[in-house]
Amino acid sequence: MSRAAENGMLDVIVEASRFLKEEDRTTIFTPAARPEPPSVIKLYRRRGCWNTVRGWLVRYRAEREYRRLRFLEDRGIACTRALGWAHGYAPEHGFYEVLATERIPDATDLETVIRAGGRPDLGVLIGMVRRMHRQGFRHQALYARNVITTRGGSRWRFYIADVPRARVFPYDLTGTRMARLDFADLFASLLGAGLPEAALRFDAWGIPPLEQLRIRRTLARYSKSRPRRILRDIECRCRHAFACAATALLSLPLPPA
Repeated sequence: MSRAAENGMLDVIVEASRFLKEEDRTTIFTPAARPEPPSVIKLYRRRGCWNTVRGWLVRYRAEREYRRLRFLEDRGIACTRALGWAHGYAPEHGFYEVLATERIPDATDLETVIRAGGRPDLGVLIGMVRRMHRQGFRHQALYARNVITTRGGSRWRFYIADVPRARVFPYDLTGTRMARLDFADLFASLLGAGLPEAALRFDAWGIPPLEQLRIRRTLARYSKSRPRRILRDIECRCRHAFACAATALLSLPLPPA
């Protein structure tokens, strides 16, 4: 059992005051007990024995998300602050994993804002994403619904969320296909939510002309179909494994002459 579970996170699994998302295998809710700090609980349930075994080998999904949120936080990139994670078994949920993040007051996801006619300054968000890429961080699900927003007067703030499939590469991703795929996920979801294409102001966001052309080409070929998403995920996994293996090999000491 993880350290977070030993510290009592399991007490908040069953009761929930408000469901933010409720699906067969994933539930997101705010706990009824109102802990301090206020939190949001993500429950992955009915995981099956294979997922439990895989968690022993390559870390649990909730643990990976916890570590990746902490990675972003440690590098000064605004995200939903991770509080802890746990895993276990309960009759009503089967094998489960649970992640707790700090609740951001008066927050709304970016997709909802755009659908309601809001037009926040996306330059701040694009700058965050570019800093994220410079740290080697590939989100893999950078949709508008996974960006949390708050507004104070005319100022918008953005927070990166939902990173269980993210990968951290050992090099700067700026200008690479991995970075372009993140931007394609974001821009396609924004356009799908009703943002006019004219609002994609690449020049104002400081994106170089050649990279603008490449992003637009990637966006033109973009598909939201499940097979294409699976292929993009496999590509990311393979590139990440190769990059990590190459870095490990290059770091090996040379044999004596």
